[in-house]
Amino acid sequence: MDLTGFVELVDELLVVMDVDGAWSWVNAAWTRVLGCDRAELEATGYRSLLHPDDVEPATAAFAGRGQRGALEGVEHRWRRRDGTYRWLRWTAVRVDEDATVRAVASDVTDARLGTLLAAALEEATGSGTWHHELGTEPVVCSPAVHEVLGTDPDRYQARAADIPLLYGPDAAARLAVGMERLATEGVALDLTLPRHVPDDTIRWVRLTGHRIERGGRPQAIYGTLADVSEAVIARQRLEHLERLIDRADGGLASLSADGTITDANRRFASLVGRSGEQLVGQRLTALVAAQDLPRLETVLTQLADGSIDAGEATVALEQRDGTARYARVNLGSGHGPDGNLAEITVVAIDLDEQTRRGQELVAAQAELYEAQVLAGFGHFQADLVSGRLWWSPALKSLLGVAPDEVPSFAEWLAAIPDQDRASVLDAFEQAVRGEQDFAVTHRVVLPSGELRWIEQRGRLRYSPDDGTPLSMQGTASDVTAQRRHEEQLRASEQRLQRVLEAITDGWWDYDARTGETIYSERFLELAGASAEQLGSLEQAWERLVDDPDGRNGAVLAETFARQAQTLTLQHGFRHPRGHQLPVLIRAVIDYDDAGDYVRITGATTDLTEARQASIAKERFVATVSHELRTPLTAIRGALETVLDGRMGTLPHQARALLEVAERNSTRLKRLIDDLLTFERLRSTGEVCHGEPRDLAALIAEVVADQRALLERHGVHAALQLPPQPVEVVADPIRIEQVVLNLLANAARYAVPGSPIRVQVRADAVVAVDNLGPPVPEVFADRLFEPFTQADSGDRRRPGGTGLGLAIAHRIVTDHGGEIGHERIEDTTRFWFRLPMRAHGDPGRADPGSARAAEHP
Repeated sequence: MDLTGFVELVDELLVVMDVDGAWSWVNAAWTRVLGCDRAELEATGYRSLLHPDDVEPATAAFAGRGQRGALEGVEHRWRRRDGTYRWLRWTAVRVDEDATVRAVASDVTDARLGTLLAAALEEATGSGTWHHELGTEPVVCSPAVHEVLGTDPDRYQARAADIPLLYGPDAAARLAVGMERLATEGVALDLTLPRHVPDDTIRWVRLTGHRIERGGRPQAIYGTLADVSEAVIARQRLEHLERLIDRADGGLASLSADGTITDANRRFASLVGRSGEQLVGQRLTALVAAQDLPRLETVLTQLADGSIDAGEATVALEQRDGTARYARVNLGSGHGPDGNLAEITVVAIDLDEQTRRGQELVAAQAELYEAQVLAGFGHFQADLVSGRLWWSPALKSLLGVAPDEVPSFAEWLAAIPDQDRASVLDAFEQAVRGEQDFAVTHRVVLPSGELRWIEQRGRLRYSPDDGTPLSMQGTASDVTAQRRHEEQLRASEQRLQRVLEAITDGWWDYDARTGETIYSERFLELAGASAEQLGSLEQAWERLVDDPDGRNGAVLAETFARQAQTLTLQHGFRHPRGHQLPVLIRAVIDYDDAGDYVRITGATTDLTEARQASIAKERFVATVSHELRTPLTAIRGALETVLDGRMGTLPHQARALLEVAERNSTRLKRLIDDLLTFERLRSTGEVCHGEPRDLAALIAEVVADQRALLERHGVHAALQLPPQPVEVVADPIRIEQVVLNLLANAARYAVPGSPIRVQVRADAVVAVDNLGPPVPEVFADRLFEPFTQADSGDRRRPGGTGLGLAIAHRIVTDHGGEIGHERIEDTTRFWFRLPMRAHGDPGRADPGSARAAEHP
């Protein structure tokens, strides 16, 4: 197929050249575009038609493509026959078969001209253009739009959904509604919206929009965008000025050349008791009292004949109700282009109001002085050019300067101690350099010799011409008390820090609202981890504490539920080295109004040495007890033999001494028996032999057997039993020992003559109450530890071994029960609970029943 005719018809300029750039064929479009003869082009080559500035880059481009391949988007200027130039955009490719380069050129002169004209129009008007095809995302924006929006045209492709995001929330909402109505309803858009730019200023942008329809259907929207900040700000300033004029303290009015009022603000109208509308058209002279009229007319005449440009007169302005108000009227002339008087400006100052305000100002200044003196506060002004210094009366009083004394810079600096003077001067120099406002706290020596701390703050005023600092205004306040409190606080913090460093406990503080937790170095040492590894207190708990049965978690939950102010826990830390570290935790807890804990502060004590000491003590005591038992038995046997008279009749004094020895040996035997019992329970793990028993009957037997013991202490038992048997599986001998120990403990501390109340409940709880002193709080945590006794002063009676409660605790826990104490009003209660017998099995206790019910 021969395409020669088709090639001659196309508007693109076609050319075939060799790899060196010599042209061998061109189509007819060259003649139509440039007016050149085709044969001439093929004979002379293309260099003669190029713009002189484009010859070298065009030659290099064509030659290079012959070596490297395709050429796209290169533009050069080509001369027409009439001497003008056209811009051609080139696309070229190398054909290896015949070693030629074939190129296509398009005339882009009109497009470039349109682009240049659009750019020039945008630059002249400050408006950019935008275009959006409906149903698509991209928005085509001119460079001026990107400049207004502060976006990079090379990196930012505007999308319809993103445009409102360039504005604040309110402006974005208005813009979104306007754009929606423009796209769907064709309602033209014209909005002026504020934009916050990165330097925290506000720029105002005017956005217009129109819709394009094709075939009755909306196809696209387009419009302009321009920065109109200067126009908006100017309009706002004008409106603000109009409001200021309308609300000015002075009455303002304009007069025509003949003295007729043409305009007046509200203040002027109020001076004469009329509205602005009522004043327009009246002559000013009609508002002045007759006796003052000559003075006003004289000034008006002088303004009219040009002898003066401004004048004033004090006159009485008549009110509509017949009263008068004195005012000072200032009049100024305004001349037209012909030099004749065109208008007169009037400013009326209410002298009655001025007098009242002057009196109020004097009173306010007196109150301000008193307030500043009471607050230890004053202000100053410093003229940096003349060196003059002015202090307010309150500041003079604060610094002990006489009211009529004029301070100087030199005197002020001399009053500042040497060690503070350099910091004051440095702060002043930084303020002069504009680095920061003047702010410094320093000491000053008063004329009386008293030393005070002063805090100064000031701001400089600079010359608008060369930026020279002219003056400083500022305040000075007495912060002596504050500095003393700060020093006391620092000293207190230092003492606290020394105390914390001296103790061996590790402390921590947890803010539940923020999750921030602070750990001491000692706590991190105990935990074997860093603060970063531990995280918050809750995370540290999960990391450090083994709680397989949930007992510790239950204690925490119960503590928070009761909103208890304190918490004590004893458990082990999982140490990274693989061992368990026994610790004691004590904490105080703060709650908010809703009852949620917000802060927990506590200390953690390492119990390793304490436990080792306790074990050593227990072993030592057990060993000693075993060693003492044999000689003590011999001593008791000898004493009984002598006291029974088998060795003959004893003298009275000898018998008395031997009876003392016999009583103390009995007490010593009881102590040794308790020691051996406790050691046997602790070290051998002796199992309590349980059997089905009625707990109520068992307790009744024990109480009946111990009535004589109670009577010896001057108290008696009051027993309360449930109507039905309470079935438990228990070792009766051991439970009897528990009740005996609780009764003996209650008898020793009870008020003489009061009852010891023993209650057995249906849920297998036994409570022993006595009227007596409470258990000391510091002793409560160690109540069931061996060899511990509370000292309650004169009310405590001798006879305890310090092991009874420890033995009771061990027996009850070996039964799977629990034991505790509490204070109810003036009564101290010790209680224990045993598991109830499982239904259907007469020899087995229910392991969950001891914890199923609430504590008594």
